[in-house]
Amino acid sequence: EEMSAGSALLALTDENNRRGLVDISNGMTLQDVTVVGGEVRDGIYSLISKQTCTDENHCISPEELKDAVINTPAKKLGVPQWATGAVDARMDDPRRIEGLISPGVHLFDPTADALGIVKAWIEKS
Repeated sequence: EEMSAGSALLALTDENNRRGLVDISNGMTLQDVTVVGGEVRDGIYSLISKQTCTDENHCISPEELKDAVINTPAKKLGVPQWATGAVDARMDDPRRIEGLISPGVHLFDPTADALGIVKAWIEKS
């Protein structure tokens, strides 16, 4: 399919077309948090999930990302050797990698599976 240079530039810069980019601020948690007043603040799992959507119905869910964290040994998650013991000791806890994801702008392959995305995030942090 062909398009003009102007149309291509608009498509490339349209925020709705951007995938695989998440900005993690200092102190952000992995899971969603309900703040005073009842508003829900997205956690890292939700932010990543939203960036994997190919359309409204095809996304890697936050639950799939959590399952990858819960059901995968630390070494296969890409956890640094110094932290594997502590992370493996907290199997069944989706927060067990908290603190291993560094703040900042992160790029990832939104077409990867849940484990691939989590592993890439940990290894790049």
